[in-house]
Amino acid sequence: MATLRDVAQLAKVSITTASIVANGKTGQRRISQETARRVLDAMEQLHYVPNHNARLLRGSATARARIGVCWPLNWRPDLLGLHLNGLGRAVVERRPDCELHLHPFLPGRLEESLVPVRKGHYDALLLAAGTRADGDLLESLDLPVPVLLLESLPSRFSTVGVSPERMAEEAARVLRDRSLNTCALVQPQEPWLGLSHRAEAFRDACSRYGIRVEPRWTLSAPCTLAGGALAAEHWRVLDDRPPVLCFTSDLMARGAVHALLRRGISVPGEAAVLVLGGYGEELLASLHPSLTSVSFPDTLDAIAARTLDTLLQSSPEKPIHKELDPLVCFRDSLP
Repeated sequence: MATLRDVAQLAKVSITTASIVANGKTGQRRISQETARRVLDAMEQLHYVPNHNARLLRGSATARARIGVCWPLNWRPDLLGLHLNGLGRAVVERRPDCELHLHPFLPGRLEESLVPVRKGHYDALLLAAGTRADGDLLESLDLPVPVLLLESLPSRFSTVGVSPERMAEEAARVLRDRSLNTCALVQPQEPWLGLSHRAEAFRDACSRYGIRVEPRWTLSAPCTLAGGALAAEHWRVLDDRPPVLCFTSDLMARGAVHALLRRGISVPGEAAVLVLGGYGEELLASLHPSLTSVSFPDTLDAIAARTLDTLLQSSPEKPIHKELDPLVCFRDSLP
């Protein structure tokens, strides 16, 4: 295994300079870009990975744990704000010396965003959202730091979230208990990791409970407010439209309800609405009508922060999987 001394020799710099670059302090210590590039190239050539636990334990009062947060640029900025606020508060309460670094990435280019991780600039990585392709890519990589996914899905990395199957089961029960036996399913047209799994699980759960979700009632649109309005319009012109719309995105549900009310369609009188997988209960409760939801608990970010803290402290050999209970909230949008 390569050492920092090997990196320094190959890059033709001192061990001190190699250490500064390896620990991401290039700008603070005025290392030239050319020198930094030589060190980074040597690290990559030798497959050198800084020991993040050693760096944290060495020091000192100035050592700071750094967590990279990967977030796709085409995914909801409103959720990003909620998660960064919740994670930031919870992480700093547990580790006042910790830093959260946001790493936005373009669709299909997650691997580029992981370069700083692979070069040892971070002590842990949180993937807060992504597509199925992003999840498959991540599973194929051998990363040098602990990784946490903000979804409860099968993974060789640690996970925190609500099982899509449990969430779907609760949603199907809500419909069954109200004798609502037909339902349209509205989902984003993009293959987002958690949302795709929830849609599949919901169809399966409805089949078990005798609730019809016909293929022609499965509506796809962009995961935006306007996309929700578009889906509502598609539902409105169906010849045999079911009385219930289940949305795997609360953002789309909000757009749809607004569009339905503007069309003079009452909610829940003529169109009942159920959200499958919302986050941020305060917003869903404050809408008019308020939205019935089976969603993530507000403790999600705090539990993710606690899990990150455990990963940083002990680097367990096996991943940590925290499965949370879905939060069922009955509100005005469902009779």
